[in-house]
Amino acid sequence: MSYILDALKKAERERELGKIPSIDSTYPPLFTETNHYSRWLILLTVIGLIGFISVAFFWQPNKLSNDMTVLPTDNSNTIPATPIARPSVGTPSPLAHQAQVSRVSETVHDTAPPSMPAVSTPPTRPVSIPASPVVETAPVPSIAEVPQYLQQKLPELTINAHVYATEAKQRFVLINGRRYREGMSIQEGMTVEAIRPNDVVINYQQKRFRLSIR
Repeated sequence: MSYILDALKKAERERELGKIPSIDSTYPPLFTETNHYSRWLILLTVIGLIGFISVAFFWQPNKLSNDMTVLPTDNSNTIPATPIARPSVGTPSPLAHQAQVSRVSETVHDTAPPSMPAVSTPPTRPVSIPASPVVETAPVPSIAEVPQYLQQKLPELTINAHVYATEAKQRFVLINGRRYREGMSIQEGMTVEAIRPNDVVINYQQKRFRLSIR
C-alpha cells in the first residue's frame, strides 16, 4: 500500500512541475525549521573551528620553545666513569675498640710530660741614671774688674732705678735717666743683656760686665 501511495505522490509532483505557476499556487517554504537549525549548527561549528585553530596557534609556539630548550644530550662521546674500588675495611669489634682506647689512655698517662722546674727570676737592680752635670757659667766681672783699656772706652753709667720681676717683659732699669729693657741698646755696641735681682749685665763689644745696685 505504501508503495502505491508513494507512486501517486511522485506522479502528482511531476504533474505539478509541468504546470505554469499561478498567483494562487502554494510553494514550499525556502527556509524550513530544519534548515534554520542546520544554519546555527554550521555557524557554531565554524566558531568552534576558529577557536580551536586559535588555541592551537598560541599553544604551538610554547610547545616549540619547550621542545627547543630541552635538548637531548649526546652521550656517545662521554666516557663512563669507572667506579673506584675502595678496599673493604672491616668494622672492628666493640671489644677491640675498647682495648685500643684503654691502651691509648695508658700510653698518655705513661708519657705525661714532666713538670717544668720553677725558674726564679733574679731581682732587678735599679739602674742609676747619672744626673746631668750642672753647667756653671763663669761669673760676670764688675765694671771695676774689666781691663783698663776697656774702662777708658766706657761712658759713665749710673743706675737710677731697678725693677726685677719673674716675667722678663715686666723687668726694666733706668740708666742715666733712660728706661731700658733686656735686649735694648744703650749706644752703639752696648746692650742691656740681663736684668737680675741684684745687678744688671751689660754687653759691650762682646765683653760682659755687671753694674751693681747701690
